[in-house]
This record gives sequence, structure tokens and C-alpha cells, in this order.
Amino acid sequence: MLLTKPKIELSGDIEKIDEIAEQLCEFAKPYQSRCIVILDPFISALEDDIIGSLYKEFKITQVKIKHPSVLAWQRPLLLTLNLKNNYERDVLRYTINQALTELNPENLYKNSTRHYSGWIFTHTKVEKISEDFSCLSLQNMYQSKQLLRFYDPAVLPQLLTILNPKLQIKLLGHIEIWTLLDGNGDLFYRHNHEPGMVYTGQLGITTIRTRT
Repeated sequence: MLLTKPKIELSGDIEKIDEIAEQLCEFAKPYQSRCIVILDPFISALEDDIIGSLYKEFKITQVKIKHPSVLAWQRPLLLTLNLKNNYERDVLRYTINQALTELNPENLYKNSTRHYSGWIFTHTKVEKISEDFSCLSLQNMYQSKQLLRFYDPAVLPQLLTILNPKLQIKLLGHIEIWTLLDGNGDLFYRHNHEPGMVYTGQLGITTIRTRT
């Protein structure tokens, strides 16, 4: 018996959504049209029928961050989309719609939640990207493991400005293109021209500030 997929409806600026989607589809072409969406339920649970349905299709990989401040339901999720598939391309548009909605000043004022954190492109298997995220999210500071939520769209662009070029490459790891929406709802992207193994996640940061 085939499961009925939830209907996708968009509530935002369709022209802007389609413009961003077109850019992301272009980025995806060299990667067999695969796009990985970063989902972040850290502040509040991600209650979404469309995303929930994709769990059943094994499209979602949980990043196992082993830090006491991150409960199992708060771990980031990596959603793999095949943009050659019409429905999954609509899911991409939906994630853009949701990301733009979350940037609405009224929504940010209420709960500062940004579940839809970005879109990344890589030839590497998503399971390896998950391992890299787990490794990089724990930084050794003050003789203990500190949580670095580098995948937060409010954190990554600032973090890239303080890291030297070698550490920027290390942070991006196997990811070749990292994209997200900036505070104005415009697409921010960073190319990694030297993707490779994250042997150790230490970035040499001495002070970490995390959003609460």
C-alpha cells in the first residue's frame, strides 16, 4: 500500500522562494541533483507533517551529538533530497518558505526558532557528514567538552570570519557548498575548494557564545 504524501502549500513570497530554489538546484547539478537540508530542533521540537513523512522514507539522518545539553530530540537532522524528483523539489521550496517565515521579525521575537538552517552540497555520503558534524560540535575548552552549534545560521557566517583559511576548510570538511539565509532572507553561500576529512574537530576557539 502506497502512503499518501502530505500536500505542500507555500505561504510566502513565491517569486523569492522560486528564485532561491533555482539557485539551489543549480548548485545541486554537479552532485547528481542531491541537496542536504540541515534541520535544527534544538530550541523547540520540529513538529511538521511534511518532514515527519520523510522519516518514514529514510530520508533523514540524525546527527548524534554526545553532549549533556543536547537531548536526543534536540539533535540536528540532515534531510537528503533528490531534486530530480518533482515532489522532493517541492519539499525544497517548502523548506525555503519555512526558513523565510522563521526570519519574520515577529516570529524571531516570539521564540527565536530557526528550524530550517541551511542547504549543503557534497559528493560524500550523508552518514559521513553526520559524523563530521558530531566531531566538530564538541570543542575542548577549560578541560571539558563545550558545545559549538556551528551549523546554526546565526553562528556559521560569524564563525567563518574569525577562523583562518585552514580552519575554515576544516570546519566545512567534506561539504563543498554551504548555503543558508542571512538575516535579510538573502542566500549566503560559501564554496569549499579543498573538501576533505575532519581528522579532529578542534578549531582552537577559546571563547564560545551560543544562542539561548
